[in-house]
Amino acid sequence: MKKAWVFIFCLTLGSIQAQIDLGVKAGVNAPGIRLENFKTSAGAIEELQSPDRHFGFHLGAFAKINALLLFIQPEVLYTNLNANVHALEAGNKQNLNLNFHRLDIPVLIGKKIGPVRLMVAPVYSINLDSSNEISRDDLEAGSFGYQAGVGVEFGKFHVDLKYEGHFSETARSIIINETPYTADMRVNQLILSMGFDLL
Repeated sequence: MKKAWVFIFCLTLGSIQAQIDLGVKAGVNAPGIRLENFKTSAGAIEELQSPDRHFGFHLGAFAKINALLLFIQPEVLYTNLNANVHALEAGNKQNLNLNFHRLDIPVLIGKKIGPVRLMVAPVYSINLDSSNEISRDDLEAGSFGYQAGVGVEFGKFHVDLKYEGHFSETARSIIINETPYTADMRVNQLILSMGFDLL
């Protein structure tokens, strides 16, 4: 009887291991910046706008755990984000480029319907660096957010399209003409990824 339980345990463990896929992924993103609570008392800038999206990229690895009804896919991604901010002063517009380097850790929870993947995820983003328009002291060490999207699987390949928003601020100020301005800055992005299962 004891040997039978050992056999069942080993069979179950092997089945679980067979349901874990390891892979790599890469893609492009189009970030945007939401600016709130901007304070002008420190200088002459009257308004900040962020209407433009510029392409960045991401690359990394994932582990996909296939359960009976859902899949869970934790990922570790290096992400580069580029965005423009327009500073308005007396009717004149000044363009500022912001460049972020982050480590993103989303945990996708999804459902497969045929080849289609539906997914949502909490995500934690660790800020590694930024352009000099944001001081290092005002750049948050990390921020929490969410992702939601849809994808398609073709054998070992899968393509995902997701939107990411953030619950917490990315930075607390922005530097314009060497003057810091207080602003609640949050980064969102449209994400297009391609992944490949290695194991």
